[in-house]
Amino acid sequence: MSSAEFWDLTWEEYYARQDRHEEQEKRWDLRFGVVASMYINCKLKEGSEPVKPGAFFGHEEDTEPDREMTPEETIAAAMKAFQIKQ
Repeated sequence: MSSAEFWDLTWEEYYARQDRHEEQEKRWDLRFGVVASMYINCKLKEGSEPVKPGAFFGHEEDTEPDREMTPEETIAAAMKAFQIKQ
């Protein structure tokens, strides 16, 4: 895509291309993750939780749904993040 074509994109066109690119990258990550997870899973002890292909690239399924934090939870999380460990 030329620079002129890029700058002529609308926001919707740009974000559609960005989403398509991110999905393509995720598919490539998962393809590689299958190989790595197969190797690791064959080395695990029987009964162990198997490693999923997305675990290597942060594509794991969320275990808890997103929710909005209360103001108190937000302050508590910020304070915890700013704690200095000695």
